[in-house]
Amino acid sequence: MGRVDDMLLLKGVNVFPSAVQDVALQFKPELTGNIRILKYSESPVIEPPMKIWVECAGTPSQDEMDALAQKLSSEIQRRLRFNSVITPFAEGQMEMEHGATGKAKLIKKMYGEDAK
Repeated sequence: MGRVDDMLLLKGVNVFPSAVQDVALQFKPELTGNIRILKYSESPVIEPPMKIWVECAGTPSQDEMDALAQKLSSEIQRRLRFNSVITPFAEGQMEMEHGATGKAKLIKKMYGEDAK
């Protein structure tokens, strides 16, 4: 389980970013496992649908990335019980951030100083 301060709320559903990443990891080798959940306010409440960036492995065509995004969105709905909008990126094209320990940040803040 993730830490409580990492937990997000989506229409009453508790969502840990690591649970979303676990679903994405099931799509290896098509996905690298890198994800970013877009968060638009300081509140842990996310308005549906949850917007998620994912990194595809290699350089698939746009049609392949779109099909993979749809499959991932369906699997998130099935397993985690919330709707999502997936934006796929080719490998190396998605902005990743890392904390002081080197661990990838799964949440992308789209507000305040971080939105710039």
